[in-house]
Amino acid sequence: MNQAGQVLRRYRYSAFGVEFDQDPADTNPWRYRGEYFDVETGMVYLRARFMNPRTSRFITADPYWGVHSMQNCVLSMRQAGNLFVYGLNNPLMFIDPLGLAVWFIHGTFSNPDRAWNQEFINWAMGSDGPFTGEEWFRFDWSDTGWFGGGNNKSARQTAANRLFEMILEHHRANPNDPIRLVGHSHGGNVGILVINMLGAEGIVVDTLITIGTPARRDYQLNNFALIGQHLNIYNTIDRTQIAGMGFGAPMDGRRFRGIAENINVTPYIPRGQRGMFSSHSAMHNNTDIWDLRIVPSLR
Repeated sequence: MNQAGQVLRRYRYSAFGVEFDQDPADTNPWRYRGEYFDVETGMVYLRARFMNPRTSRFITADPYWGVHSMQNCVLSMRQAGNLFVYGLNNPLMFIDPLGLAVWFIHGTFSNPDRAWNQEFINWAMGSDGPFTGEEWFRFDWSDTGWFGGGNNKSARQTAANRLFEMILEHHRANPNDPIRLVGHSHGGNVGILVINMLGAEGIVVDTLITIGTPARRDYQLNNFALIGQHLNIYNTIDRTQIAGMGFGAPMDGRRFRGIAENINVTPYIPRGQRGMFSSHSAMHNNTDIWDLRIVPSLR
């Protein structure tokens, strides 16, 4: 299509991207899925890896699949069967736009399964979710405390160091891939620590979403941080967030400074979860809140 809106060429593909009636004189580099098509090799570059449409396979293994991604995630388990398949071998139902993950970070006294339940994961990865077809990893730092995710600076720094190394390894293999972090409660502050560490290495984080995260002076994006967008989700009923402020925190402890877009979702908290403490866990798995307040702000 040109600038005047006139259709210049139409394309037809097989499910895996074999182009029908291909014109050898066509110089358009953007073909299947709107991604880069290499004329010489006949492969499609899907940002993280090259995929051969004729074999229906990537030419290299999934760069970031591992046992850490199998936190009871059915789709990640299925991916384990063949790390070269595209869209779980069913591109009519699934897509793999980046070949990588959004990192989900649980909070204090929690674990990946409890914080990010399977129903939410299925919705988010489905056709109606914000990250359709992308592989998600639920980062686990539950071994840093007696009940999972220790409630102290040392535990959060240990978790941040671990996640930093995992993301750094991935970035070195895939330097052009965007990095997105989503953290609930103090998991958001783990994410902030990681972003500051990545920034010191000159690595940009595309998106940070903090949900019910205590906004403390000792957990702020610093001058090294390189970040495209920070969405901070909170409600004014939540007392757990306030309790996590600690000494020297800002007076309200809910809203971050700087580039953060602070989003108050109090009106969207379900009636049965409007308690001072239950409201803390009423946001991050709530698909209505994601649909109505988070997704519209995502870039």
